[in-house]
Amino acid sequence: MLKGHTKIKMCAVLDKTSVFGKRQLAILLLIVVALLIFFCHLFVKLYYDPAIPFLKTDKHANWILYQIQTEPYTRKTNFLNLGTRFGKDFELAVLPAAVKLHIKAFRRYRLWVNGVEVAKSSVINDGDRLNWKEQDVWDITEFLGIGRNNIKVEAFTDLGPPALWLYTEGLDNDIMTDTSWMVSVSGSPFCQASLANDCTVHPISLEAVPPAGAFVRKLPVLGIFFVVCAGVFLLHSCGRVRRSQLRSISIFSPEFVLVFLTAVWVVLFVNNSIKLPVRFGFDIVGHLHYINYILSKGHLPLADEGWQAYQPPLFYVASASIVKFVSVFTGRLNAYYFLKLIPFLGGLGQIYLAYFASKKVFPDSKPSQSLSLIIAGFIPMNIYISHHLSNESLSAFLIGLSILLTIMVLNHTRSRPKFYCLVGIVIGLALLTKFTALGVLPVIVVILVLKLAEEKTFSIRHLGGYLFLFLLSIAMVAGWFYLRNWVHFKDVLIANWGRLPGDYWWQDPGYHTYRYFCQFGRVFQLPYFAGFYSLFDSMYSTFWSDAFLSGIAEYAYRPPWNYEYISAVYLLAIPASLFIILGVVRAAGRVIFGASKLWLLILGSIFVIVYSMVYMNLRIPCWGQAKASYGLFTILPVSLIFAFGLDCVDGWLRNRGLTILRAILYGWLGTFAFSVFFSYFISPAQINKARELYTLS
Repeated sequence: MLKGHTKIKMCAVLDKTSVFGKRQLAILLLIVVALLIFFCHLFVKLYYDPAIPFLKTDKHANWILYQIQTEPYTRKTNFLNLGTRFGKDFELAVLPAAVKLHIKAFRRYRLWVNGVEVAKSSVINDGDRLNWKEQDVWDITEFLGIGRNNIKVEAFTDLGPPALWLYTEGLDNDIMTDTSWMVSVSGSPFCQASLANDCTVHPISLEAVPPAGAFVRKLPVLGIFFVVCAGVFLLHSCGRVRRSQLRSISIFSPEFVLVFLTAVWVVLFVNNSIKLPVRFGFDIVGHLHYINYILSKGHLPLADEGWQAYQPPLFYVASASIVKFVSVFTGRLNAYYFLKLIPFLGGLGQIYLAYFASKKVFPDSKPSQSLSLIIAGFIPMNIYISHHLSNESLSAFLIGLSILLTIMVLNHTRSRPKFYCLVGIVIGLALLTKFTALGVLPVIVVILVLKLAEEKTFSIRHLGGYLFLFLLSIAMVAGWFYLRNWVHFKDVLIANWGRLPGDYWWQDPGYHTYRYFCQFGRVFQLPYFAGFYSLFDSMYSTFWSDAFLSGIAEYAYRPPWNYEYISAVYLLAIPASLFIILGVVRAAGRVIFGASKLWLLILGSIFVIVYSMVYMNLRIPCWGQAKASYGLFTILPVSLIFAFGLDCVDGWLRNRGLTILRAILYGWLGTFAFSVFFSYFISPAQINKARELYTLS
């Protein structure tokens, strides 16, 4: 706990604080500058970057398009390079003195007035619009006549649905793009245009189990869980053993919780691994192709040689090595089942990271340590991703380990070169596993700089030397891979969402609007495939359950989870989300008023992934991009934040002697944990569903 000059109540936001001095002012200015940079970057990208498919509707006109039927699969072949025709007829009784037409199209256009081609958008050599977000203004007065007139626009885009924004200036009844326009795509019959709307509901969402109904049906079982957990807490808290003795033998001690969670994860792994096929999880075909490429050819593929071949190679090299070694004893096909050990150990490792980190963050609070472990062990995202054969779990573990090592650096009074090298090596390994580590790297650099700046031996030379060791360690471990990308593609971060040779695709909706980022709440009615209607609904749904069905876009072939429990968890997770929000507020108070570098590291690592998720959903406007699992490494910081928030409420109740309310609180926590466990424990009743998965794969 941080020390300050003034003590206030435990549940207060700032807890222990200090006089607002130079250090606090410096931290506050750092935060303000960082936020300004992030949001200015986002603003510039939204309004000026043609690579960001963001459609901004204003008072002049709407964006309109041909509403293609919503599709969960990746769109290729005949859905690339779409051409859409827009038409509008209007009457003129008299000729106006001057008429200007303002137009933007996503991404290119040709314009006709009364059959005469007036203009087309300017393009650069590769066929892209110079900047489709900048409107063109054309004088169309000479092309108009008395009586019926017609405006026709043909819009083109290679990645997404073509869209049009247009209005006139100078007519008695000015024209604007709205649903009165007619539209046709790829030669189809004309129909009424639709307003651009990236908040839709896919039919698969309607097939799934709704949370309220599942909660009611499971209420008797949930009630039993609640009574048992609340009863255990009451028996524990009402015991006559002294508090110091109680902590040493308590079933709520962090050591006991760690052993219990390890056993729970082993049971889940042993039970489920033999019932799930190897070909299970997001982009599994691409992951297996990468591994088989290494096994068959003995070297790494280039980024354009497979769907997932752009990924850094550490996970795939390790997987290929396991298959090659184990196949000597079991045969090649059976050897692939051992690959499940990597994601399982990565997910379990996150719990151990939470254990060691909580010891550093809450050294005097064993309850907070235990709470961190419980939530780390039962966050559904960590559980279901650990069943997938992918690089997500290993990447998250390595990033989490780098955060833990940075916490350890902060806990030492004097910096040592070996710690900076060690943090750099781990981040380098993370960068060799997945690009995600790039998001947290700036946060760690800032924290290390602040740590060095407060030391008595601080000097520019001292600072530069330590940072050089840190960055050199990263470069020595991972630099060769990114240099290889530059040599072959002139891009260190080449990926399948860019323009790899011969690999063009897009996924619904293909663009975004403000609305997609500014609403939340529908997840409590239709949680599955929430990526179709809201970023934050989708983030919530995929954080608290396998809402995207592990990448299987057909409800009939869904994974063999227990969906009654999964759907009920959406409602049970509401208090957990509130505790996380409370923890964020408390941590922010510690950062601003206590100049805490530790909480700045924790909050910063969460902020960068949320910001990255928003930016990547703008850059790659796909429903499947809105997955919380891209921020899987946040299990560690979120577990600490959750414990910080729940400890606030528990402390407030404890200080007032409200034992019954505390029992209700921990009864809820136990019910939540039991529900998550049974959500992903494949029971004998689900075996047939597992066999369907085998057939599908």
